Amino acid sequence: MKNIKSIILSVIIILISCLFIIFPENVTNAAVSAVWRCLSSVVPSLFGFMAISDLIIKTGINRIIAKPFSLISRYIFRIPEEYFPIFLISIIGGYPVGITLISELYSEQKISRKIKEKMSFFCFFPSPVFLFGMLGGVFPDFAVYTAYASIVLANIIIAVVSGIGTPVPSLQKQKSEVDFSVEDITSSVINAGCSVMKMSAIIVFFSSFIAAINSVGMFSLFSEYQKSIIITALEITNAPSVANATLPIMTALLSFGGVSVILQTISLSKKSLNIKKFLLSRGIASVISYILCYIATKLMNFPLAVSLSVPDVTLSVRRISPIPSIFLIIMTILLLNKKNSCQS
Repeated sequence: MKNIKSIILSVIIILISCLFIIFPENVTNAAVSAVWRCLSSVVPSLFGFMAISDLIIKTGINRIIAKPFSLISRYIFRIPEEYFPIFLISIIGGYPVGITLISELYSEQKISRKIKEKMSFFCFFPSPVFLFGMLGGVFPDFAVYTAYASIVLANIIIAVVSGIGTPVPSLQKQKSEVDFSVEDITSSVINAGCSVMKMSAIIVFFSSFIAAINSVGMFSLFSEYQKSIIITALEITNAPSVANATLPIMTALLSFGGVSVILQTISLSKKSLNIKKFLLSRGIASVISYILCYIATKLMNFPLAVSLSVPDVTLSVRRISPIPSIFLIIMTILLLNKKNSCQS
């Protein structure tokens, strides 16, 4: 059975490689577009927040932030209070930030496997910046807020349900002190740089992959609407290309995160993520988000679908200079080389 899986996987990889060779122009154009999206959107919006989030955990600031949320964390979420800031950070920071921090703590043996798996179920959100970037050109602002609230509430429901039957964690006994050093800053910057570059690489690959299979007519059996939904489910940054989409469906897709984002998350989790349980939690969150958003649109009398012209993503991306992001990547590489030379 294992040999059969290996053979099938090998055949698929070879076929994809052939498609990359047969349709170089389409693949190249898709890769260029993805690179520009990463340089103008992903890197600037995520790098700083990932670095500061990592620094918050390393220095122990999270224990100070956690104090006002002790009752919510312990009695509702049923997790130790010092980990609750990770949930808050993931709401603002976006998809990979929360699980990256959880995995970092787990690798340092600062969090149990049980708590790590539980928190991975609900520390997974699109950031507000990302959400408005994806939906802002298609839906009005209050509709985007509705989608965001539905996604957040869906994750809170999962957090509460997953805590049923779990004993209330004891109060934090460790003194809340901040341990700050220059090395922490450098380490956080390097970790953020590595994470962002991994994410960008996966986005570029998936965009190239989608272009390759699209070139041979793999999506010809579907309507343009269905095709755009499938492509968005594979790579969520394609969300603006879904014309006439219903708000609940877009909310469900963004709550799920897309295959590309999920692979990014798995790659950043340092092999500590229970993939089956994680995928199940994302599927459940997607369904709950859809239901909540559908109910909200009905209550607010907001049309489920809009018919607006979708902005030219390629043109809008190219108006933003990628130079700062390029320099940021160069500096990160230099820091990595410096760190490696110091270790050797």
